[in-house]
Amino acid sequence: MILAPLLLACVVLYIRFQPNTTGNKNTQNRFNLFVAALAILASIAVSIYFWQTTGQSVDRAWWPVLALFASMFLISFILVIGILIRFAMFRKDN
Repeated sequence: MILAPLLLACVVLYIRFQPNTTGNKNTQNRFNLFVAALAILASIAVSIYFWQTTGQSVDRAWWPVLALFASMFLISFILVIGILIRFAMFRKDN
């Protein structure tokens, strides 16, 4: 079960390591809200996908487990991409 520690590490990294900015904090807060909303919407979309594809098959008992694993991976990926974009956009030297 490596996805739970991976997700926890990504959340801690996203919250802890924010670039020092001299610019507008409101823009950075909007970006953080956008990344969080994107992660939630992607998780909902993955859950719906697994429910529609696996929920009506003989493996229908497994769709929540598959959706959880995929969502944990997807949220971790989105947070890492968000960290990279945030550092590229909100560095002091920009």
